[in-house]
Amino acid sequence: MKYLVVECRELGDQYECDADRTPILVTDDYSNYNRYGYEIYQIEPDGKLNLIREYDSVTNEGFCYCFYSKEDVEEGYPTKVEKFKKKFTRDTITNSQVKKWKSAYKLKGTVEEIISSIRCCGDYSEITEDDGLKVIGEYFDNNYPLGY
Repeated sequence: MKYLVVECRELGDQYECDADRTPILVTDDYSNYNRYGYEIYQIEPDGKLNLIREYDSVTNEGFCYCFYSKEDVEEGYPTKVEKFKKKFTRDTITNSQVKKWKSAYKLKGTVEEIISSIRCCGDYSEITEDDGLKVIGEYFDNNYPLGY
């Protein structure tokens, strides 16, 4: 079976409404693209396309800590990512867990500020002295929190 892989980038002015779509390849194995940001179409024997994966479907999600150097912030890709094994949601973050994160990642915000930011925005971030960025928040597939 053949598959068409289409890279999709959400449009900033139409968030959750549409995406810029770019067909990138036809393949027998789409497993490397079976993640957020890619649509997968099965190519039927008659040449018709059958959408089997929407670009905004998520296959892996959770919470993580990310560190972005100054250059990384501009590019949007973290230097360091630590995914937390324990599953959290915005509503299950506890004071004791935030205290552990404050200690481990040397966060300056109060426990209340961190919890409030995560529950409201899905992440908490701090700028470091060298213009890097520390972020704790929700990730999905290959998309990590940017802190803004």
